[in-house]
Amino acid sequence: MNDINIFCYVKVAFPTGNRLYTYKTAYDVKPGDYVIIDSPFNGLVVVKVHKVIEASELNPNFEVKWVVQTIDTTHYAMLMKEEKNQVGSEALKEIKKRL
Repeated sequence: MNDINIFCYVKVAFPTGNRLYTYKTAYDVKPGDYVIIDSPFNGLVVVKVHKVIEASELNPNFEVKWVVQTIDTTHYAMLMKEEKNQVGSEALKEIKKRL
């Protein structure tokens, strides 16, 4: 998203569907990110961003709701990597003990 626009549009998909829905956001997001939206039928839902569109490139003729929040998985990914390394290290120690 460039500095000229204070928001952009995102095309998102629900976990159980293939159809893309349009939302707007002021968060810096990219395809593959996960965001929370307020679904008219299911309340707060986590969805995946499939496309980001600059505000100047889209002029929807319908009301577009805002993204509620982005999901930062950086800490989670770090923990998973650390855990995998630790488990791998412990398994290696066990193998070396048996030799």
